[in-house]
Amino acid sequence: MIDALKAAAAASPVVARGTLPEAYACAFSDSFVTYELAFSIDSFALSQGAKSDMLGGIVDAFLRLKIHIATAVPEVGNSPSRDSAVAASAPLVA
Repeated sequence: MIDALKAAAAASPVVARGTLPEAYACAFSDSFVTYELAFSIDSFALSQGAKSDMLGGIVDAFLRLKIHIATAVPEVGNSPSRDSAVAASAPLVA
């Protein structure tokens, strides 16, 4: 799953050149695992388009890999540690 998230992000044109996306498993429950994807963009002004483009790329990659998402991606926001970073998380069926 982490490799699929990273690959989807790395293939996106919105990711800043020279940076690598990171993905993490953040929370676990009986039926779900929550993942977080962090990637850098060139400008804070691009964040809204970057969010939309990245979510579309992730959904497309998951469909190709036959990974089923339990719900739509509920959270997308700017990382407080870097103005140019955007993070997305989604609960996924384990």
